[in-house]
Amino acid sequence: MSTASRNKASVKIPLQLVLVVLFVIHVTFFVGLVGYLSFRNGQQAVNNVAQQLRSEISARITEHLHTILDTPHKINQINAQALRQGVLDADDPDVLERYLWEQIQVFDSVTSIYFGNTEGGLVDAGREGASGALYVIVTDEFKRGPFRKYATDSAGNRAELLATVPDFDARTRAWYANAVAMGDAAWSDVYILFTGQDMAVAASRPVYDEQQNLLGVVSSDIFVSHIGDFMKTLAIGETGVGFIVERSGLLVASSTGEQPFTAPDGNGDQKRLHAHESAIQAVRRAAEFLTARFGDYHAITGAQQLEFELDGQRQFLQVTSVPDEHGIDWLVVVVIPESDFMGQISANNRTTALLIGAALILAVIGGVVTAQWITGPISRLNASTQALARGAWDQPIGDEWISEIDALARSFDDMAEKLKRTLESLAAEIAERKRTEIALQENMARYEDLVAHIPVGVYVFWIRADGAMDFEYVSDRWCEIHQLTREAVLADVSVANGLVHPDERDAFLNRNREAHLSQTPFSWKGRFVIGGEVRWLQLQSIPTVMDDGDVRWFGVTQDVTELEIADQALRESEKRFRRVIEGSVEGILVHRETKPLLVNPAYAHIMGYESAFTSRCHSVDDLLTVA
Repeated sequence: MSTASRNKASVKIPLQLVLVVLFVIHVTFFVGLVGYLSFRNGQQAVNNVAQQLRSEISARITEHLHTILDTPHKINQINAQALRQGVLDADDPDVLERYLWEQIQVFDSVTSIYFGNTEGGLVDAGREGASGALYVIVTDEFKRGPFRKYATDSAGNRAELLATVPDFDARTRAWYANAVAMGDAAWSDVYILFTGQDMAVAASRPVYDEQQNLLGVVSSDIFVSHIGDFMKTLAIGETGVGFIVERSGLLVASSTGEQPFTAPDGNGDQKRLHAHESAIQAVRRAAEFLTARFGDYHAITGAQQLEFELDGQRQFLQVTSVPDEHGIDWLVVVVIPESDFMGQISANNRTTALLIGAALILAVIGGVVTAQWITGPISRLNASTQALARGAWDQPIGDEWISEIDALARSFDDMAEKLKRTLESLAAEIAERKRTEIALQENMARYEDLVAHIPVGVYVFWIRADGAMDFEYVSDRWCEIHQLTREAVLADVSVANGLVHPDERDAFLNRNREAHLSQTPFSWKGRFVIGGEVRWLQLQSIPTVMDDGDVRWFGVTQDVTELEIADQALRESEKRFRRVIEGSVEGILVHRETKPLLVNPAYAHIMGYESAFTSRCHSVDDLLTVA
């Protein structure tokens, strides 16, 4: 090999130069790429932010709708159950008036709660106006006739007569007729109040007694303006709008404060507005876009994210269907202009470009300087790191002449020591948790085995502070005794109470209520109709009161039908035996040692006890005392 060749082969590139050149190349390339992508992805960022904002606003409106629409039906369910069980007397308008007046103050999302009976009568309690003034409405003699509306004082007593409507008949009203026709909970159509100040929608439910005879209809109203008031509190971008429409296209509410119905015309009539008749341009154009896109509002399903243009500006739109199990099917529409985001995005892009340029210059300068200082210390630090990865914990790095690297080395030593202790502690903790988990599984297995083998049914029952009731647990034996599935019981608590014999149901419910109110153990033995057969069950449970007011009842159930039958048979046998002994013409004496246990009248006559028996004795037990 020639000298020139050896010199060529021995040419080496300094590591410092390699680091600097590669560092500058990589930093320049990646910073430039990041800058390019930042500008290119600005539009996508707008789309993502708009999508998230649309989804969040739609979700908040949908959640609020579900809450405000569920409340009236829950109130109706409570009132229907109270009337069906006789807790409320359906024929006592005074009691109903007081009950509804107190109830309307508890549920501030509804505007009125009322009950119409089968004779056309009505009892109603509600609130109106910005102050929420309370009122009551009753019909004369609680049947079809004059409808009178009274203001109430702070104690619920009637005060000023506010209005009178002649010849009112609750049975002709849509809320009553719809509920009776459906035979279940139902919504009325959205309607404009006769005062012309708002729109409302009524939730109704028919009420039947235990024999399925119609008692009437309970109903609750909500003002649509409450939904609009909530929507006005939402920050929908800077100039975005949200509105709710029915499948027919009629406006329900919007975030703009626009009334969804017209002012009275020359005849005093009012009508509801369609979305494409809105005075708000964004609402009107969004409605026109949706009808043009889908042809009909009924064709919109689920959640749709769309875009359209308004005055040359791109608009982001989301439409979400909000169905209700009782018949409501509304659409929530959110519209946000692209311009609400682009101003800030453009400013951010300019700032980002300046920052990237400055960062690139500083990174290149810093890279050149830093590369000269870090080569040696980094290599030693790297060696120690690799040793640590191989499990060599005791590998101190030592002092470095660069303060930053020295601090890093010391931190590395501390980290290695802490990591070692952490791993050791973690290993011990994992072992302890495994032991605990095994012990817990063994305890659970023993508990489940115990419950499965005891001859009585075990149940855990909750009565919530708000009055709701549900089963937490029922054992297999409990389900076997009641001939019910666990799924049915956990889903609906009423299926268990429905097994109580009709003749004893009121007493059972009253005893249950007394035990709950007094927080004392509950005990009951009575008849149940199970599988078409009358069975005797004995129930015992004890309460545990929680901090939040909920009460947890732990109880057992035992089928004592055979014991009850045997006990009754024993009592009948004893009666027959006594009748035979007392009616026998032969004297009968049964005694133990010198003490008589049983003697009949014939024996008394034979032994000369007849006069004593006649004057002092009236039964075999009395005669034993004389003898």
